[in-house]
Amino acid sequence: IPQLLTGVLEADHVIKSSNGYSCIVSCKRTGRERVKQVSVELQELQRHRIRKIIWFFTDFDQTEGRVVDLGVRGSIFYLPDSSPDYVKLSSNKATRPYMFPLSSIRQSLPQLVSGKITENTSF
Repeated sequence: IPQLLTGVLEADHVIKSSNGYSCIVSCKRTGRERVKQVSVELQELQRHRIRKIIWFFTDFDQTEGRVVDLGVRGSIFYLPDSSPDYVKLSSNKATRPYMFPLSSIRQSLPQLVSGKITENTSF
């Protein structure tokens, strides 16, 4: 059951860091199920001490423009490394910072939660 965090944000899981910030995780079949609610501004996330919104989809249905729009608002996406969407979006200069290969989760997720990284520059 998703947790309601604010009037508009809900999460399947919350990962808290030692510095008082958290990342919220949303696991959905498609983005249409929840993406509409996260058109909040980055400042709103910061006010609630939410560092990132981390998305896991089994059927990625977001456009390049939507990835950028959500990315600048604090969202990042994990997709299977070999999925056509990951291959396409990770090679696009505009969307690359917000796309992470699922195989990198053990290295990248702790860095995202702690704030050591804010986007994908090396995975």
